[in-house]
Amino acid sequence: MENQNQKPQAHVEPLLFEDLHRKVKEIQPMIFDGIRLALSRPLSPHLHLSHSMTMGMMNSSYKFSANYMGTKQISPVESYPVLASEIQADGQMTANLIHLITPRLKGKVVASFARNQCTGSQASLDYKGENFTSTLTAANIDLIKNSGILVGHLLHQFTKRISIGPELVFQYGQQDKTVRTISQLSLGGRYNADNYLVDATLSLGGAHVSYHQKANENLQFGAELMTDRTIGQSNAGFYYQYELTKAHTVFRGSLDTAWNVGAVLEKRFFPLPVVLSMSAVLNHPKNSTTVGLGLTVG
Repeated sequence: MENQNQKPQAHVEPLLFEDLHRKVKEIQPMIFDGIRLALSRPLSPHLHLSHSMTMGMMNSSYKFSANYMGTKQISPVESYPVLASEIQADGQMTANLIHLITPRLKGKVVASFARNQCTGSQASLDYKGENFTSTLTAANIDLIKNSGILVGHLLHQFTKRISIGPELVFQYGQQDKTVRTISQLSLGGRYNADNYLVDATLSLGGAHVSYHQKANENLQFGAELMTDRTIGQSNAGFYYQYELTKAHTVFRGSLDTAWNVGAVLEKRFFPLPVVLSMSAVLNHPKNSTTVGLGLTVG
């Protein structure tokens, strides 16, 4: 007889293929150089405006962003549709649209413009089933030049710990009045344990493997290995994040096989909406150092 006191297993949401390796990316320090200032102001519960200015040794930039979140609220931090736009001082602009069409189907559109021309576009549909997810993406489709990129993803959740699925990339373009095509098949998956996970993406052209572990409530660390057979090169990195909750401070560090040692310290001056960021990276073989100081208000 089954134990009636046994608790049912919690349902685990199926994973999108694009979310593989995301846990490791989240704890990597975002290195920057020079001075960075970001100002954000909400005009309403749905509309936010922000200004971002960067002054570095190599270049300086200014960006203006406007974000709109619709009235279709799914959770306290998730509402649709989402409209996001960004314009730089040189006139380059990027626009994003995300909308939850049905509870299982989400659409995304991204377009970039420069010098009165569309320099890039991408549209995708994400479908989330009970134990699988699928994504279809079309990028830079040009009906006149007969070129573009199509990408299909499928990730099946076999158990609450194991998810595996394929990725198919199909690229076509016209050359000398002949349409040439290139396709590549990859296999991706995740093993999700209680306090760590392993993501892997494998193809004939290379491999990408990442590991993430949450040691406790304050400490996370991870590692990743990327191999490209076409150029015969491999890169590996180790990353960690330590959060001082009472001090409202987050420290992220990194070390890679190119002997780059990087770190970013973020200090939030609670209850004020102010975040101070300090960044530094040291390359031992080149004997070079880059430092940055940032301030975010809003």
